[in-house]
Amino acid sequence: MSWQKLQVAPHDLARIAGYGSTAWQSGDGLRAVTYALILLLIGGGVEWLYWCYAGRARRAIAEAAMAGSDHAVPAPRGAVALSARRAVLEACGCVLFAVSIVAASLAFTWPTGLQETVVGIALLVAATRLTAIAVRVLLAPDCPRLRLLPLDDATAWQVRRIAVGLAAIVAGGSLLRSLCDGPLAAPGLGFIVSLVAGLGIFGFALGGIRLWSAELNIIERRRVVPAASTVLPFLATAAVVAGVYDQSRDAR
Repeated sequence: MSWQKLQVAPHDLARIAGYGSTAWQSGDGLRAVTYALILLLIGGGVEWLYWCYAGRARRAIAEAAMAGSDHAVPAPRGAVALSARRAVLEACGCVLFAVSIVAASLAFTWPTGLQETVVGIALLVAATRLTAIAVRVLLAPDCPRLRLLPLDDATAWQVRRIAVGLAAIVAGGSLLRSLCDGPLAAPGLGFIVSLVAGLGIFGFALGGIRLWSAELNIIERRRVVPAASTVLPFLATAAVVAGVYDQSRDAR
């Protein structure tokens, strides 16, 4: 089944390209792009208005975080409170951005399948931003005084990039796979998307493991390596079982 999907993928890509060319010539493509730009302006405008009122609160949090001496660190409870307040403010702005785009998209008449794509992209951006906000609460790479985990600045930035990259790949892969299995009806491309997303997840996970192992001392490594050698075969078995299940589901 996997080899058959790979063989079908070029035909799916050619069919989608032909559909896009036809839609652009008929004016549906230009109309969809115009609608998407309008939605982007609406979402950005709503969030901008939100920050016109909430910006003062965010500046107050930043000033409270920087208050005191340069080497003084807020008490854990105070750091958690400031980080939570900042996270709530930023999450509200992100949610308003996504909700306004999804709500405004209902007012337009879209070509087939394009509304789902635009809404999915808006949700993808929102999910990635919310992940970045959650990571910023824990790591605070731009404000060490609010950092809740004992990491240095360089490590905090690296962990943030890995976490946000993983979130973007998982959400983007899920979106593209659902579009390929749904409106686009392109299972071959969906299979390739899953492969690329899996490789991306593996790459980011490998980077996280290397970063984690670099922080361990020799004694801890002697404990972690045998544990990893025990767990990894189970993970590989689970991946094989998932692949077999996916193929059997496609066969049905």
